[in-house]
Amino acid sequence: DGNIRHDKLNLLCKNHALAQKVPDQVDLIQKNVENAIESVKRLISSKNVELLREVNVFGSIGAYNYEGIVDLLIVDKEGNFSVVDYKSDENTSENASKKHFQQLGIYSDLIEDLTNKKVKEKIVLFTNGESKYYFAS
Repeated sequence: DGNIRHDKLNLLCKNHALAQKVPDQVDLIQKNVENAIESVKRLISSKNVELLREVNVFGSIGAYNYEGIVDLLIVDKEGNFSVVDYKSDENTSENASKKHFQQLGIYSDLIEDLTNKKVKEKIVLFTNGESKYYFAS
């Protein structure tokens, strides 16, 4: 089934390249997506962890109500969390990164409030037509 997954990934990358108006960058986009996947695999393979995909989070912080979806929540053997968010933005500037980390900060606060457990890592994986960016705090 590796060939089927590879074919599906290739199709997704082609569609992304067309949507981003860079049809000549399919191979590079696919390589970057594969690199991002490998980065997360390396993160989780070094620990005894549980993976939770597309986790709904919600709650209040101060006077504001929030709701969102965490792309990947990694739970280590002590019950602590790593929050992973995938972004395919063309804009990977420092301002965009701050915006994404602000989002992850809100998600992390909500998770900590709901579970009384610590979020140890906030990870944004950027994949675009030019390069892969990995940010963690």
